[in-house]
Amino acid sequence: MKLDVNNLFIKWDFEKKFLMKTRIGKLNSTLLAVFLASGGNTSLASEIYEPEGKEQFVIYSDREFTKVYGFDGFCTKASIKKCSKKLPYEQYSEAKGYFSSQSPTTTDKFGNKFHLVVLENGQNYYFLESASKRDKYSLSSIIPMERYVDIKAFKPEPLVKGSKIMLIAVEIQSGYEVYVLSDGNRLVQEHLNKIRHTYELFGENTELADLLVKTSIRERKSGTYSIEADESLFFKTSEDGISAEKYRPSYGGIDLSLSVLGKNYVPRLKVGYGGDNDLLVKSFEIIAGDQSWHSPDLLFLRSKPKRGLIWDETLINYQDYYLKINPLITQFDKVIIRFHGEDGYKDYDVPQVQLEAYKHMGTSD
Repeated sequence: MKLDVNNLFIKWDFEKKFLMKTRIGKLNSTLLAVFLASGGNTSLASEIYEPEGKEQFVIYSDREFTKVYGFDGFCTKASIKKCSKKLPYEQYSEAKGYFSSQSPTTTDKFGNKFHLVVLENGQNYYFLESASKRDKYSLSSIIPMERYVDIKAFKPEPLVKGSKIMLIAVEIQSGYEVYVLSDGNRLVQEHLNKIRHTYELFGENTELADLLVKTSIRERKSGTYSIEADESLFFKTSEDGISAEKYRPSYGGIDLSLSVLGKNYVPRLKVGYGGDNDLLVKSFEIIAGDQSWHSPDLLFLRSKPKRGLIWDETLINYQDYYLKINPLITQFDKVIIRFHGEDGYKDYDVPQVQLEAYKHMGTSD
């Protein structure tokens, strides 16, 4: 069924909000006063709204900042100095508009572009495309008509087939589509695509897809996917509780990575120790409360020094170890990872923020 675009928009009361004259061709009295006061530099208002064949947009944003302060980027003159006033959120939210032409009206010496736009209430503005932004939709004030229609037509759907996590709504934040999840989290479109791609690579593994919500996923050139919790699982500690800001810290942690072996994608855990002391690491231990789990001896390989620290890392099988480690990390508020080596051991307390991130990563309910 084809959507009726006009029914998706707020119906405007021009008499109350904009005091528009009913006779086409006359200037709005309020806008005329602004025009005269500005010495004739502001755009004239046109009561003729003809969007056919034009690139249409909608004034739309879910940012709390915008709701309080209004929509930016609408200039009364093709100059940065004339872009400071914001359009009130209550009056302009979800209003339609279009670009008068495909090309900007003018570009200043700094590379800022100004597009003449017409709003559905008959007002004209120069819309700013900042030289520092990726395109004219990056100011978070407007979105293309097509995106708005898709957002309004959105219906709840599972993260992946069989998942208990649902996508329940779509918001626009900083120019990006952000999906609101039933578990309270939010996902940008790019990350959602990566989760669904990973889900398919692993034979439609729903449990794994749910675990990836609170992660970052980066695809390496080698075909390996590096997956980390929101706050990096590589955490740092400092000697004797002294602030890491004053003393160089040591590092250690666990990442989940997906490696390519032939045509198969294999999930692995990357366990790494980094520090000033050369432990010659052979194994690691997870300690939580009165429980612990100690890995067997593993082959830790020495990588190139980073930030002046010694680094020993190993890759281990996801299925064999992750499901054993995860219950300890997700059930306790204080967790320690201990690296055992030929010359003793080294403990790392997991900071609360990383511990919470790992708990999110390990919860699929």
